[in-house]
Amino acid sequence: MSRTRGGRSAGKPRAASDHVAILRASWKLGARILAGEKTIESRWLVNRSAPWDRVRAGDAVYFKESGGPVTLRARVARVRQFEGLTPARVRGLVREHAARLGLRPGERAAFARRMERKRYGVLIFLRDIEPVAPFGIDKTGYGPMAAWLPVGEIDRVRRSSSR
Repeated sequence: MSRTRGGRSAGKPRAASDHVAILRASWKLGARILAGEKTIESRWLVNRSAPWDRVRAGDAVYFKESGGPVTLRARVARVRQFEGLTPARVRGLVREHAARLGLRPGERAAFARRMERKRYGVLIFLRDIEPVAPFGIDKTGYGPMAAWLPVGEIDRVRRSSSR
């Protein structure tokens, strides 16, 4: 695996895969993604859980806010992963990428504080962001608290109604 400026790119080439990213509804990040204000999706982890080593350039990420349907799709342009994070390193990454993370100036410090005890970070650079006709998903088998679902093909979890 190659190293890229303090992070490592994720894994070997493979066929593109689909993922569902569940966003905290109260943060209203879906609107920021659609408006182009947020072009990096980040996941900060205590353990190496999804999307760690699961998401690659070329994959599709479908976004939904918790309690709502999937409404957006984006392609992954690139991925950077970080391990052994310290509070200082998390603050530095947030500062470096704040604008592309969709963080407004008054939100940056609080966001960094919320994430500073995480040991792993995944920065997913987005491209080709577009709205999709809303649809629900079936999270069976992923656990009720899962916020990143590496689904392989979106039709495996797509529900026919938007519920």
